[in-house]
Amino acid sequence: MIINAKRTPKSIIKISVIVIAILFIVFFVYRQVHFVKLSEVKQYVEENNQYLTSIAEQLLAKQEKTVEIYYNQNSLPSGINSNKLYFDLKVQDIFVGKNHLDYKDYVSILLKNKNGNYSCGIYYSPDDLLMEYGTPKEGIGDTYEYDGTTEGYRHKYRTEKICDNWYYYEDDTWN
Repeated sequence: MIINAKRTPKSIIKISVIVIAILFIVFFVYRQVHFVKLSEVKQYVEENNQYLTSIAEQLLAKQEKTVEIYYNQNSLPSGINSNKLYFDLKVQDIFVGKNHLDYKDYVSILLKNKNGNYSCGIYYSPDDLLMEYGTPKEGIGDTYEYDGTTEGYRHKYRTEKICDNWYYYEDDTWN
């Protein structure tokens, strides 16, 4: 039996397209199941501090309501270049609070993560205040942890400072 070893340009193109499609699918699946790692988020914020701060300050400047939630990139105010943010981090939504109740201004970027009631993200505080379970507090250091299980609540919250004005947080509740 003789096997035709000649490759025609059409067969080479077909093979190339198949290989590229497989690589694209592998990359897409990896991005969907790759969970957020604190070390990666910290590094990203430190390396992109000016870019992230610019987006946060633009959101606060364009804020008309006391609270605004942007569920996707298309819902952000015009003129905010968030392509890099959405491409680099798996952003679920962005919450902007301005003069909301007793809170100071802040921008919270919720990252897509594991299923369930666990969430994590980063937030920007122009006043460089750590959020104590949603409430900014002065003078409590660079980390804050709340474990409600000791009081019978099924809730854990943790936040820590990454760099000036930027913090990482984790929030976990269960039934």
